[in-house]
Amino acid sequence: MSAKRHKLEIEIVKNRNERHLDKIKETLKQFSMKYGSKDSVVKLVECENELEKFLMEHEPRPDNIKIAKRSLNSIKECLDSVRKNECKDTMFDVFAESTLLLVKICYAQGNLAACQEYFSEINLSSLIQASPNLYLLRILSECLAIKGLCIEQDKMSAEPGIEKTALELYEQSGDLLFKYLIQRDKMYPNQSSSTTDDSIVSSVTEGAIQRAAVLHLKHKEYWKGINLLRHAMKVLHSHTYHIRQSLACKLATILLRGMSKLEYSKGIVEGDFEASSPSTSSYGISEKKSDTRNIISLGDGGSPSSLAFTNSSQAKPKFFLGEKLFSPTSVEQEAILLIRISEAMLNMDPVLDMSPVHASSREHTLLNAEFLYNLLGVALTPLGQFSLFSACIEKSLKYAFDRFHLWQQFALSLQASGKVERAIQSLGECCRIEPGNPLPALLAAKACYQQQQPPDYDEGIKFSNMALSTTKADTNDDNDGLKSVAYLCLGVGLSQKASGCLSPSESAELRKGAVEAFAMAHAADPGHHKPCLFLAVEFARARKLAKAFKKVHQALDLNPEDAQSLHLLALLQTSRKQYQEAKTTLRSALLMYPDNLSLLATKCKLELHTNEHDEALRTCDELMKLWSLKPKNVIGAGGVIGSERVTSDARSVTNQSIGTELETGSTFANSIAVSRWEQTASDLGSYADLQPRMAHVWSVHSQVWLQVAEVYLTLKRYDEAEMCVGEANQLYPLSPNVVYMRGRLHEYRDELNEACIMYNNALAIDPTYLRAIERLATILRSSGKQSYAKKLLQDAVNMDVTSHTVWRQLGEILETENDVDGTIECATLSLNLEMTSPVVPFSVIGLEL
Repeated sequence: MSAKRHKLEIEIVKNRNERHLDKIKETLKQFSMKYGSKDSVVKLVECENELEKFLMEHEPRPDNIKIAKRSLNSIKECLDSVRKNECKDTMFDVFAESTLLLVKICYAQGNLAACQEYFSEINLSSLIQASPNLYLLRILSECLAIKGLCIEQDKMSAEPGIEKTALELYEQSGDLLFKYLIQRDKMYPNQSSSTTDDSIVSSVTEGAIQRAAVLHLKHKEYWKGINLLRHAMKVLHSHTYHIRQSLACKLATILLRGMSKLEYSKGIVEGDFEASSPSTSSYGISEKKSDTRNIISLGDGGSPSSLAFTNSSQAKPKFFLGEKLFSPTSVEQEAILLIRISEAMLNMDPVLDMSPVHASSREHTLLNAEFLYNLLGVALTPLGQFSLFSACIEKSLKYAFDRFHLWQQFALSLQASGKVERAIQSLGECCRIEPGNPLPALLAAKACYQQQQPPDYDEGIKFSNMALSTTKADTNDDNDGLKSVAYLCLGVGLSQKASGCLSPSESAELRKGAVEAFAMAHAADPGHHKPCLFLAVEFARARKLAKAFKKVHQALDLNPEDAQSLHLLALLQTSRKQYQEAKTTLRSALLMYPDNLSLLATKCKLELHTNEHDEALRTCDELMKLWSLKPKNVIGAGGVIGSERVTSDARSVTNQSIGTELETGSTFANSIAVSRWEQTASDLGSYADLQPRMAHVWSVHSQVWLQVAEVYLTLKRYDEAEMCVGEANQLYPLSPNVVYMRGRLHEYRDELNEACIMYNNALAIDPTYLRAIERLATILRSSGKQSYAKKLLQDAVNMDVTSHTVWRQLGEILETENDVDGTIECATLSLNLEMTSPVVPFSVIGLEL
């Protein structure tokens, strides 16, 4: 071979290694001018350049097979002719290289049988042992991956051990890839960033690494698969961050779906988590020392028989030592760490261009984002980390602003973390993106009704009507369930708005609309029990007991084990003074739902009403014992990591037997409830984030204490009642119920001025709090302020026309004013309402969607 030809070929090899396609073209011009355009090397390199350009634009995947068949036939014919006219005076192995390129072409065209035929014509083992240059290392890595895929996808082959053979090929492909990357970085450390990107690692090789991990898992070699991906992530360099992002996602998926906590912990104890050691190769395969080069024995004909690596230090990852370095110790920690790393890589350079040219790239980025955040949701939701989840999704909205799924995930995570207003706005965005989907509107309506400060019923009704319009427009019978839910949402909004309405006529109109909506919901889905239950509640509030009984029995026929239906049935029985039947119903319900605090509270009230004080005390004992086990579950559901650290100390003095304490009348210890909550929050380091979600827990806990306090007040044991109210006050001092009970205590001590202050404070917190109005009116009457008391009672009547105690007081005031007709009317109404009054107001049955 002439020196001039040798020099030009060396220049081609150098540009090949650096992947400078333009420089290769310039060198080929000189080469063809000197040796002719039909020279085998010229044809080979030209075909190689054209193939590289095509594969950069069209990755070898099923949806690109047609275009590959159309575009690559000319290159294929050219390479076939090059193989037949092999040039001897060259440093290139023209036959082998053209055959490898033909393998890539056949794979891109989906012709796996042709790939196998070409593989049979070359000896891969000899090519690898010949100390190949960088270019050959890369193409051999791709071809080994293709051979593994061909073997695995060959449906006609029934040979045993096919998967094992494919797995060996995938591992060899990965090892050659790592060797290629390391040698490339050593040879060209200052290479321009234009060539240091993910195009140096083909999708075929990347798929081979992932497929190898999957096959290890399939053979129940969990740690081999996990360590394989770990090592690949460590060895791959920063310029391949898209590949590392894909591998991180794959590893996180395996950890979340295929690895139990026990297996992970066992692997850490036994040392299986080590990715590599000096005596193992990249994938934990034994190594054999050699002086000069790595040797991969593929056996005769290129079929894999064994794998022996040397010089493994070339494929060693970098390890870092020092302070502030995090090493995961649980499967959740490692999965979340991997997902966050993958997220950072994904959001590093997303496709922001909205032009049609980049449509496929943008769609690929969005699909990756959806998959990634689905994984993150699977990892964070069991830990209750909804705030972190929403903060992560928010970063993706800059390029996924029109993606319904991400907006919906974002809205749900916001709602779960207590940020209801932003959740409603996000659900509104979901409605804009998919106006034909009623689900976001229904979720937004539910959020509007359930937010605490204050519920926006008008907005909820608006969303309900929006969902209703969508379901009406869809004539599909399968949508009847959603139509029923839409009517339920509308009815709930109208009913709750009516409860806070001061105008009797407007309230009656709203309740009429609610009843009609619930009736339509039942007509749309006759098999759903909630429309019947909600109708029963509305009829009960209007004291139409016969209709209420009928509807609640229908609800129980549809769902005999529904706790709310059983609760309402018991209240209806008490309204007919069927106390024994009501107790039986409550006992049956508590057998099915022994941890239902509302049922226990009603049972306690009923026992007090029937003068069964000992039974009421025992029920209080059950109530407090039950709550002593409740906080941990409630907090865990509310989203606090480490909820197992929140111990039952939050019970305060309920560490002892509450029943015994109540019966003996011994004094309580000082409260430690709030300090324990704050200590727990401080330990977790997230008190500001914890407090909004703890509000519900504190509210329920204070209600438990107030229930016990009412029992003591009925028994005239004021000291114990004061201690219970004190506990409730420290838990939730701004609750109108707590302030009201403090007023009751002042009233029992004849401290009427202080009692008035407390009742006024309760009304300042909740102007519709009827019990505070009644007690305040009583004190005002006793102090001679009849006109003020009359005004309060008239306002109370506008709020709730079914309160017999308000009508009775109003009648007594009218009697002092010598208004005979008004007195008779009020007294008659009071007596009629008292005959149908339950022991607990029907409003305790919430209209929960």
